[in-house]
Amino acid sequence: MRSAARLTYEEVQVAKDGLSACALPHDALAALYGAFSALANARDRRGALELDISEDRVVLDAEKRPAAILRAVRLDSHRLIEEFMILANVAAAEELEGRRQPCMYRVHDAPDPEKVEALRSFLEETGIPASRSRRDRR
Repeated sequence: MRSAARLTYEEVQVAKDGLSACALPHDALAALYGAFSALANARDRRGALELDISEDRVVLDAEKRPAAILRAVRLDSHRLIEEFMILANVAAAEELEGRRQPCMYRVHDAPDPEKVEALRSFLEETGIPASRSRRDRR
């Protein structure tokens, strides 16, 4: 793998938002986000599961006891990298299959529609909005 720059999620996000310069040329960053948008749209059309879970951090005091929990901010740059990691995994699996090489990966069955509806109802009762994919809205 060749990298054009070594950047943090925050550096990429501020560059995307136009708030700072970036080691990547603007057109390269725009192309990455354009590809990310196309991949995310395709994922949404497939009805793929999207887990938007923050990775909060526990701060410990001098005695190693929890002192605070810092809520992590989830940026578009995090989603961009995750989407490309998924794409890389799919490409690797397809390459191995094409070469008839041993390959192990997970395949998830579609969830039971009744269980999905029961979960959606439960979440709505607790005040948690249960979004529907575009496929469900049709």
